[in-house]
Amino acid sequence: MSSFTHFATSCPYLEQVHGALPRILGSIDLGEVSRTHGLADRRRWAWRVSDFSDATWQSSAVGLAVLVSSRLLPDWLPEHAAVDATTSLADGLRRLIRRDGSLEEAFPRERSWCVTALGALTLGEVMARLDDRISDDTRRAWTVDLDRMTRFLVSGDESHGVISNHRATVAAALMHGAEIGDAGPARARHLLESLLEAEGNRGWWPEYGGFDPAYQTLCMRYLSLAHQRLSDSDPLKADLKDAMSRGFETLAWFMHGDGSFGGAYGRRGGRFLVPSAAEVFARDDPAAAAFAGTTRSAIQRRRVVTLEAVADANAPILLTAYCIAAAKFADSVAGEDAEISAPSGARVVDSVFVRREGSSGVIVDLTDGTVCNFDRTGCVWTGPPAARNAQGAMLAASKDQPGDWSREGDDLLLDVQLVDFDRRLPGSVSLALLRILGATLFASPVLARLCKNWIVRLAFTSTGRTRGGWMRRINGLSGRVEDSRIDLPDGFEVIDSGKETLQPTASRGYWSRSETLH
Repeated sequence: MSSFTHFATSCPYLEQVHGALPRILGSIDLGEVSRTHGLADRRRWAWRVSDFSDATWQSSAVGLAVLVSSRLLPDWLPEHAAVDATTSLADGLRRLIRRDGSLEEAFPRERSWCVTALGALTLGEVMARLDDRISDDTRRAWTVDLDRMTRFLVSGDESHGVISNHRATVAAALMHGAEIGDAGPARARHLLESLLEAEGNRGWWPEYGGFDPAYQTLCMRYLSLAHQRLSDSDPLKADLKDAMSRGFETLAWFMHGDGSFGGAYGRRGGRFLVPSAAEVFARDDPAAAAFAGTTRSAIQRRRVVTLEAVADANAPILLTAYCIAAAKFADSVAGEDAEISAPSGARVVDSVFVRREGSSGVIVDLTDGTVCNFDRTGCVWTGPPAARNAQGAMLAASKDQPGDWSREGDDLLLDVQLVDFDRRLPGSVSLALLRILGATLFASPVLARLCKNWIVRLAFTSTGRTRGGWMRRINGLSGRVEDSRIDLPDGFEVIDSGKETLQPTASRGYWSRSETLH
């Protein structure tokens, strides 16, 4: 067995990446005379059932470029074929750029600030990593398009919510604009400073106003890239490094004893884990190194949602993160300072961890592994130490409604309100209306933004009607769960299945092995 084959089978990231590559490569239109050459959204170019292309798919180019530059390609994929696929994806991305420099993800003329940043990152990262494998003429053409996207990012913003991972993505993308002009780096600096202010020495960044460990790993992936691009003499770099270290310490609380990560108590309910930031910082930061070790074990044992488990639309972003993590892991193996650590079910810290600042509302009780969020209607994970985070039933499957908590000896008491659970799905009329708006009113950036704000509020951030209240008592020693009070209106009943039931979102509900353990 060659040393590379041994590494490929021992590196949990690379095993996942090589397994996902056929799916990624199969998504690209490589027809030389095709009008959609380089596009990777098969619903657009192959099935032809969509009238626009989700630009997120093009970001697989960065992952492929990382594999090429780090010499981590599988033996069945020649370098020239990987480079061809990478440059085709970049060319396909250029076809999707609107006149104003924007890209879209969810609907035509969306003007997605985050996905435009992802596109700018894609061109910038591919140019940096492929280096002399790209001709000067190609580089000049790509730089023009990078400039167009940078101008859109500098002048744009989001108004449908404070989404830290989006702001971090834009900041990282604008760092690539340094050679184009001062506006990009200046805006990037402003965004990084605002993200540090949002973190406020607490170790977490808000996602739609609350804390979500899964999306924090995504946010930190882009913060780590921005950190790499800051000058060593810049005080902002040191401040960002300290914030990242606090972030890894916070994330460690949500790597459960069974190896699972995140869940119902998060603001967006995510259970995926983006591993690249921890691997980037692992050599210089003990908290990052510890988190990276447990991450490798969790991925290797498939206790977290892995690259192979996510849907097509989420795969490109996770692919790139896994490729970066694999490259950093390879460097660590060469330096003999990497190890795969099994997650620990207990940590020597205060028995109760409360993050009430900034509407986080998350409590961690390490006497039994309970994690709950009284601002998310009391989502609870609990169980005796032997059961290790067996998932307790949620107090309510609904959108946010503030609650409260208290302690009585070894008992944790949660007092929350129950609200309506929105189970509506879009129909033909609503989707047709969205397309009509895309072809007409969305030509106005102001109207397009107002409509997007309305859609997000309707589908995600609005609060349902209050239907009653619930008090639950959880014993920290035995794991016993007791409902002290349930107030429900006539016609309602309690269904306590022990299964996660949350408002659906794009990156929620993926399978991991932990699903079958409890």
